[in-house]
Amino acid sequence: MDHAKKIFFLIVALGLFIISTAAAQITSFKDKKPTCDRYVLNTYIYLTISLSLLISLVMIFNMIMPGYIMYVSGFMLFLMLIHLLISFLFIYLIHSIPATDVIKKRFVWGLFIINFALILLPFIQAIILSGNEDIIMSSIFITFAIVAFLTLLIYVSPDLIIKNTQSWTPYILIALVGLILAYLIPMIFCAFGNCNLMTLNRWYYYLAVIGIILFIFIILYKTKIVVENSEKCKRPEDADYIKESTGLFISIINLFIDIVSARSRRRL
Repeated sequence: MDHAKKIFFLIVALGLFIISTAAAQITSFKDKKPTCDRYVLNTYIYLTISLSLLISLVMIFNMIMPGYIMYVSGFMLFLMLIHLLISFLFIYLIHSIPATDVIKKRFVWGLFIINFALILLPFIQAIILSGNEDIIMSSIFITFAIVAFLTLLIYVSPDLIIKNTQSWTPYILIALVGLILAYLIPMIFCAFGNCNLMTLNRWYYYLAVIGIILFIFIILYKTKIVVENSEKCKRPEDADYIKESTGLFISIINLFIDIVSARSRRRL
């Protein structure tokens, strides 16, 4: 992608961030307190804020630090572990800080997105260095198209997902743990010198495909929870759009990563 197109997409992302932030201020507050009115709409406005800010930050970081992946390649695993631990801390704080404490909640939310951008940056730069930069933008559109379709599906056929979504939780956790362990298996073999690049690429390709299927189900699950919580929301404390949108945000980013990974590895 040439420099002019990058600047154009950055302006679009920043514009979307500004518009959605202004919209959130108008629609998600009443008498200076969070309101349960338009709960689902507000959740998706906050989701748009986080996604547009993330895209903007990754593009800005990539322009400022084009060789970031080269600087951190020697301690990438350690760095990612630190970033993940920080992410868990921010997620805990996002769930702990009440919705009525707007300034503190937004501050932590902003730091969480910045941290997530730094997690995503090496992945994006690795794709660019592999000559698959064209995949990134098209994968963003594919991801948004899938999310839009899944959201529409829930509204058209709300009974498609079982009513008691809590019963999904243990199965989703088991599937996620299984996927993480499956990603670690090749690292163990490689540590003992048994590392075939072609087999490794095929293994991670299949895991990316499985990840796409898994996160599609998780997005359906999270979307159904948003609809259920909109019916339960009665007080300003219940209108926690930052917490509500964060689960969807993480799932969508993981879906995007798996789409990019599967498409890029298929070319190898």
